[in-house]
Amino acid sequence: MPSDPALVHLPVARELALEFLAVFSRLEFALKVTNFRQPGEGEAKADWIGFANEIAGAFNPHRTPEIANAFAYLAGQPLRRFAVENGALGWYPVNVAGGISDAERVVRVVRQIRNNLFHGGKFARDPNASADRDTKLLEASLVLLRELRRLAPQVEAAYVQ
Repeated sequence: MPSDPALVHLPVARELALEFLAVFSRLEFALKVTNFRQPGEGEAKADWIGFANEIAGAFNPHRTPEIANAFAYLAGQPLRRFAVENGALGWYPVNVAGGISDAERVVRVVRQIRNNLFHGGKFARDPNASADRDTKLLEASLVLLRELRRLAPQVEAAYVQ
């Protein structure tokens, strides 16, 4: 059976894209069912920032060499988004606020990476990015999402159930 053109044009290995989307969405589910939800009625939305604030004191971006490398890569990469500015479609910088915890920084960056992949931005090549940037961003994100999840036992339990 031939592959769909969307899969042919993915800038990363299919397995990596699937793993990232599955881990991210399962963690978002776990947040919602453990009361890390944005307040209000209607569609249940995960409260990623509330979650980050809850675990901020426990998050150590240098706990292991793998975590330290993943954190350094994400923190060292200028975050970008596919957007329109002054009528021109292209890749533009995203400013992550200063004065936030390392856990919140990870959440904000990983959510932007997810948005870029899920909402189609990753199909537009960034001429200023290295060829392996997308792969490294997803791999680092997976390491850090697993670490954040580990820091909240109730979230971890909901994630694996």
